[in-house]
Amino acid sequence: MPGDCIQTVLEQAQIVLDEWIAGHPCLCDLKRSNFSQPYPYDEPHMQALYLLRYFPAYFAENYMVFEKLKELGLQDPIIESIGCGCLVDCAAANDYFKRIIPYTGYDINDWGIKSVDVDGKLIELRIGNVVDADGFYTNSNVFIFPKSLGDLNATVFKGLQNKIRNEDFSSKIIFVCATYRANDFKIANDMTRLHIVAAQFTQYEEVESTLYYPADEKPPQNSGINTYYPWFEHPAVDYCRMLLARCRKDYPTCPEDQCRRWVSTYPMLRLGNFAFEIIKLRRR
Repeated sequence: MPGDCIQTVLEQAQIVLDEWIAGHPCLCDLKRSNFSQPYPYDEPHMQALYLLRYFPAYFAENYMVFEKLKELGLQDPIIESIGCGCLVDCAAANDYFKRIIPYTGYDINDWGIKSVDVDGKLIELRIGNVVDADGFYTNSNVFIFPKSLGDLNATVFKGLQNKIRNEDFSSKIIFVCATYRANDFKIANDMTRLHIVAAQFTQYEEVESTLYYPADEKPPQNSGINTYYPWFEHPAVDYCRMLLARCRKDYPTCPEDQCRRWVSTYPMLRLGNFAFEIIKLRRR
């Protein structure tokens, strides 16, 4: 069941964060999860906090992506994931297709908690700059950016375009897709970038694109994820909600507004936070 993967990842994340909290009586550091600056993805306790808040929702979102991909004709995925993080998209693909899917993930950071076992054969992880990594597998047919398009700086983004343009892919159909940051300003930037990436597959032409953005519907759709996927549960809601109560800093100004907002942030639970697009390409 999809919920088994969610449970396992959250249990591991709680262990990591509990160990960090045991050695840090003040939890002010967790305010750095506010995304006002680049998220510290390279720090284990911040990875754990991120997973506790977002992994269940992102798993469900990627599960929906692969559901839509199958509706669009995808049968045997071979995945290249840029900015793969903890490999949430790989876990969702394996769960949806009920088998281990060939997958290559690229990320600057090696996450301590991974949602699948990396065997180096069917599931491969390449740590470092995607531009400097070995070439993509030419028979790959799914290129996915899991919430990562906005994290690529201009130099890397330009290098990625060149890397794709110089490959000779063999698949008849290629799907280029991304899960987006679901607000109007950020999604516009992410969408522009995804279409630029798709245009680099110069031997292919766009057949169709599919956008899922329920927050932009009239009226906005913001029901619980569990109304769409009955298997969806988030067993760490109370854990996240009560984090601020575990802070042992004793200053007259505590807790600060930023602590109230960002130390005990609720996990993501609603469909309105989902946003993704799939661009289907056909070889000319």
